[in-house]
Amino acid sequence: MKNNTSLSATLGLTQPDAAQILGISTGYLSMIECGQRDLPLEASQKFTELLAWINKSKAAPPDADAERERQLHALLQQNRLRQWRVSKKIDLHRRKYEKALTASALAGFTSQRQPKVYTNFVDVTGKQSAQQAAESLSEWVAAELRLEQLRQEQAWIEGRLRG
Repeated sequence: MKNNTSLSATLGLTQPDAAQILGISTGYLSMIECGQRDLPLEASQKFTELLAWINKSKAAPPDADAERERQLHALLQQNRLRQWRVSKKIDLHRRKYEKALTASALAGFTSQRQPKVYTNFVDVTGKQSAQQAAESLSEWVAAELRLEQLRQEQAWIEGRLRG
């Protein structure tokens, strides 16, 4: 009783895996696939159940629209999380920028002060503060651009969900 397709290929498994599922040895499965032996009754019942399950799964394909909507909702959630993270970065860079501007203003004050007026006053370097302000400002602007990009992405996803 030779089959055109092997049992393992019909199940989409390797020969050892198919033999294990059917409860027979790999050598016996090879002999069955070559047509030298018949499938035992218990293994035949398991094989029939597996084929019924496979055919049932193929007959009812997953709803593509529902899957697409689920994926879009997941993307929307990820987008909202990214927007929240970027807004936190924007707040951080805004505070760093304001802090650097304040330090820069203090540097101007310390450079113009009278010597020995404030004996315990720490000098603030203006170059470092100006550089930090510029870096914070560029990071702030980059984060604002990223947030705008995420908002556009959110609008696109919501449009896809509606239509």
